[in-house]
Amino acid sequence: MTITTERLEITEEVALYREAARHLWNSAFPAWQPDWDTRDSFSRVATELFTALVLEPIRYTEHRLPRMSEAEPAHFPRIAVVANTNDAPIMVNRSSESSGYWDDPVTKVRRDEAELRFVTFFDWNQLGQRDFKFVLVRIVGWPAHPQLVDRYALLEFEYVQLYLLADPAASTDDARHG
Repeated sequence: MTITTERLEITEEVALYREAARHLWNSAFPAWQPDWDTRDSFSRVATELFTALVLEPIRYTEHRLPRMSEAEPAHFPRIAVVANTNDAPIMVNRSSESSGYWDDPVTKVRRDEAELRFVTFFDWNQLGQRDFKFVLVRIVGWPAHPQLVDRYALLEFEYVQLYLLADPAASTDDARHG
C-alpha cells in the first residue's frame, strides 16, 4: 500500500524537539533523585516544548503531546510515521490496551506498508537517563496485518520519517470557497 495523501515532512522539527527534550531532562532535572513528581513536572514542560518547536511552526495546534502519566495516550491523527527502510524493526504491543508487552510476532515493517500515527517518544526507564530512542505510534491501518490495527507499537527514531498529513477538512473548505 502506498500512502498517497499530501504530506509535508517534519522529521527535522521533531528531531529538534527530541534533542532539546533529551538534553533538558538529562541535564536540568534532578538526576540524583528522580521521582514520579519530577517526571510529571518534566512532562508538562515537554508538552509545551513540543508545541513551541513542532506544532506551532507547522500550524497544527488541534492536538497536544500527551503527558507521560497518560496510560492510553491519544495519537496525532495528522502526524504520520513512516519507516525509512523496507525492513525497519518494530515492536508491537500484544493487545489494543497498553499492556507493557511488546512481543507480537510481527517484528518488521516496510516503508509505506502500514499507516502509523505519532503518539510520543518512549524510553524504558522513565526516571533515569533518557535517550528518546523510540517513537510510540498507534497503528491505524495495516492491510497485511489487520489484527494489529488500534495497537501501539515502538520504532527506533533512526528508522522513521515523520509527515504532517493534509487536513481533509481544510481541503474540503478550500474546494468550497475556491
